[in-house]
Amino acid sequence: METINRIIFFLIFSALAASAFCQSMLTSATKAEECYKAEQFAQALYIYKNIDAQSGNASNAKRISELEGKLKDADIANAQFQNCILTGNNALKEQSYEFSYICFQGALIIKPESNFPKTKLKDLAQYITDPAVEKEFARLKQSGDDYYANRDLDMAEKMYNDALVIKPGDKEIMDKKIEIETYCNRRTADKQKYDDYIFKADRLFQAGEYEKAQSDYRLALELCPKESYPRTRLNDISTIFYEQSQISESYSQTIAAGDRAYEKGEYEKAKSLYTEALTYKPEEQYPGNQLIAINEIFNKLNAKENEIASVRESIFNAIEAEQYNTAMAHIQTGLQLLPQDSAFTAQRKYVDSILTERKITDANFENFISMADDFYSDKNYEEAARYYDRALSLKPYDSISAAKLADASAKVRDLEEKTAADKARVLEEKPATDKAAAEAAKKVATEKKETGTTPIISNETMGAEYAACIKRGDNNYNRKQYEAARKEYSEALKFVPNAPYPIEKISEIDDILSKNKAEKAEQQQQIAAAYEARNEELKQQANRPPDYNRIISEGKSNFANGNYDKALKNFNSAIESDPNDKIAVSFRDSIYTVIRSNISRTIISSPRLFQSGQKDKIAFNTLSSTERQNCYLEIIMETIETTSPRVYVNFYSSSARKGGFVFKELTANEDHEAIYIKLSDILSWKRDDINAIEILSENGSSTMVSINIISVL
Repeated sequence: METINRIIFFLIFSALAASAFCQSMLTSATKAEECYKAEQFAQALYIYKNIDAQSGNASNAKRISELEGKLKDADIANAQFQNCILTGNNALKEQSYEFSYICFQGALIIKPESNFPKTKLKDLAQYITDPAVEKEFARLKQSGDDYYANRDLDMAEKMYNDALVIKPGDKEIMDKKIEIETYCNRRTADKQKYDDYIFKADRLFQAGEYEKAQSDYRLALELCPKESYPRTRLNDISTIFYEQSQISESYSQTIAAGDRAYEKGEYEKAKSLYTEALTYKPEEQYPGNQLIAINEIFNKLNAKENEIASVRESIFNAIEAEQYNTAMAHIQTGLQLLPQDSAFTAQRKYVDSILTERKITDANFENFISMADDFYSDKNYEEAARYYDRALSLKPYDSISAAKLADASAKVRDLEEKTAADKARVLEEKPATDKAAAEAAKKVATEKKETGTTPIISNETMGAEYAACIKRGDNNYNRKQYEAARKEYSEALKFVPNAPYPIEKISEIDDILSKNKAEKAEQQQQIAAAYEARNEELKQQANRPPDYNRIISEGKSNFANGNYDKALKNFNSAIESDPNDKIAVSFRDSIYTVIRSNISRTIISSPRLFQSGQKDKIAFNTLSSTERQNCYLEIIMETIETTSPRVYVNFYSSSARKGGFVFKELTANEDHEAIYIKLSDILSWKRDDINAIEILSENGSSTMVSINIISVL
């Protein structure tokens, strides 16, 4: 028993002695110089540094700089490292713990990453108390305590772990690590709840349910007050609420102005204001209904204008054809449509004057005919002929009056012939002295009889009829009533056969009628084609939704304002209802042209498959402030899954997540699905330097065909 006690005492004494000796050797300038002379540069360097660290001054700075310079040479450094390892091992075997400690510390100066000297130093820690190490341990422990107090647990744990390398199993530090682990477990649970709140809030935010999203962001912030993301989102929602209030105010003011214009009948102004109101609140039905009502009013006004134009044309044609009663009827219709119209009023005055003149003419004509008929009945053919002629001067083309005039004239001639014959007979019965005169009278009567009085009258009548036919033919020709003109010219040839003028006119009319027939046939074909096209258009319009015109109007407004994502949605919706709508197709193609000519950043340029649950972050250069002013995210994707996968797109500024989108129920088909998001409407894209996008496919795989950022400068 006594022997054992002696051994224990010896070991304790040896350890204490070694420790005391080591402490003096670690800061011994003599030992440092001895190592230097022995070209044990790493060991010497360690001791010199230890001396200066303990003394707090730089008395050995020159020697330290010299030694560090030597160790920069790779060959010298390798040789010194090997020397430290061999010398340290030998010293350890010889239980020269202090020098062994110095050697392994020297090895770490050369190769700090080497594990072998670290392991040896841990073994030597039970024999050596290094003031520098104690100081480093105290520093690490204090740093860990400071980080712990500030709840930077990751850094606190790192400091404590570094301290445990120096003093493994230190109870105080181990207790701190247990506290950190407990806190982290609780924080992990809170972080899980935080993530759940954030996920739910993000989905509500994307769905536009901002009040519910605001509540969940606040709950998340209560769990993790230092997180910036929910605070940023809450600021975004506050901004949205403010913008919505501004939009609501602008919408209300615009609607009120539109209603006032509508009530005053200022329909163009009202239409413009209702269209503007839709740019503030596209989902509102009232301005759309008002626009439909205004369009109906415009249609009625257009119909009235068309009717008025038709009436004006009918009046012109009737006056041109001298159909004044018909013209007056159309004028009355026009005055019913526009009672104050000056043109209709002037036409009524003009036509009324003509009709009044015609009434007077008709009265005089009837009077002359009546008087002529009376003279004819009294066999006063000369006076009858005179009044028939006066009647014809009023109505040159009245055939009945002309016939009566011819008959009365014939009666006059017959009387003249009879009188002449009677005179001749009287002369024959006179004495011989008058015989010569009687012979002369008889000769005159004979010549009249031989030349034929009746044929002379017939020729005059035929000439008059020919002239009347020519006049009527010319009038019809000038009015472009070619069939009637042709009939008159043909009738004229019955009175004067082979007359050149009517033959030439008939030839002209045949050419005109032939040309008109061909033009009419072509017009009928065009009308038929237009009719078919109109029928086809009506069929297509029948399939359009009731708010189709509003969708097109809204799309044009969004296009004009540079809201290409919304405009594209409008026009694609219209094309889905009517694929043949050239206007919608033209606007859609124009938007694609704008987008594809303004690609600012390409995130994915060739198809990339994302398996279900796979997450990948792609970095890119940050957009400039100018590029952020009107920028969009274009995502073209597809899937072959039947499970309708969802795609999550999150964006980051460095490692901080700043928001994202969720695209639900991607449908399996052969076509690509293009999504456009206006990034410049998102505050974080305006404010933060977004430089990475993260893709996550859930509930099935999806393929990102391409992802681009579009900047329309």
